Formats: sequence, structure tokens, C-alpha cells
Amino acid sequence: GELANAFSRSSRYIRELLDAQKRLIRDISHELRTPLARLGVALELARKKAPAAEDSLARIEAEASILNDMIGQLLSLSRQEVEMGNATLEPGDFELLVGKVIEDARFEARPSGKGILFRSEGRDWILPMRKEVLRGAVENILRNALRYTPAGTAVDVTVVSDAENSIVLRIRDHGPGVP
Repeated sequence: GELANAFSRSSRYIRELLDAQKRLIRDISHELRTPLARLGVALELARKKAPAAEDSLARIEAEASILNDMIGQLLSLSRQEVEMGNATLEPGDFELLVGKVIEDARFEARPSGKGILFRSEGRDWILPMRKEVLRGAVENILRNALRYTPAGTAVDVTVVSDAENSIVLRIRDHGPGVP
């Protein structure tokens, strides 16, 4: 009986710690967004006052954008952890999902002189999925590829089936690679 009580207390304590950790990540993420928003306003004011510093200001803006993306990923992860217990899979078209992510990414890539080449077998790949989680994963990988591919090049995205009739998504950039 004592062992069962000790186990219950430990289990409750671990659950409380995990909940506190999730709240902390969520709260910190939200709190970081405010100074980033102020930083954006300050950048615009600095651009008007000091056009000669455009290179430095562009670099600051790029780094702030990276931080903002990271905060968004933290918030998304926090939401996904909460939803994990309620996970339901729904049928969805994988190629259509990837196509929508590419459409959004092309809009963002165009100003920096980068492109996306999309190839697919054109099949209807309807499969059970958590659409937002899968979309977020594909989007994260594609955005990273776009971030590191040089201007004037394109990220290659391919959706094919392999010998086992599994769906294979390949995203290839022309960046420096990962050490």
C-alpha cells in the first residue's frame, strides 16, 4: 500500500512538473513576442532616420525573423503536446498538403531570388494524418531549406512512392549542408 501511495505521489509530481514546463515554454514564448514586435517598429524608424545603415538593419531584421520563427515553433510544439492526448487522424491528400505548403513558401522565397521545383507522380495519396502537425513538419523543413539555399537556386521537392508503395518526400537545397 505504501509503495502504491509513493508511486501515485511520484506520478502526480512528474505530471505537475511537465505541466509547469509546458506553461513556462508557452509563457516565455508569448513574452518574447512583445520585444520582437517593438524591435520591428524600432527597425522601421531607424530605416527612415539612417538609410546608410540599411545593410546592418537588414541583418538585424533577418535575425529577429529567425527568433520569431523559433518562438512560433515553440508555441506550436506546446500546442501539439497538449493535443497529443486528443490526437485523431483524418484522411487527407498528402500531395495537396505539400502543394499548399510550397505555394506559401514560393511567395516568401521569390523576393530573395530563390525558387522551388516540385515534382510528383500525380497520384491521389489519401492517408490518415494529423494535417496541421504534418503541414508544420513539412513547412519547417522547407523553410530551413529555403533559408540555406543560395539566391538564384531552387529547392527541389519530390513526392514519390518507393518499392514498398510508401510515400517518400524529398526536400533538397543547395546550401552548405549540416556538419
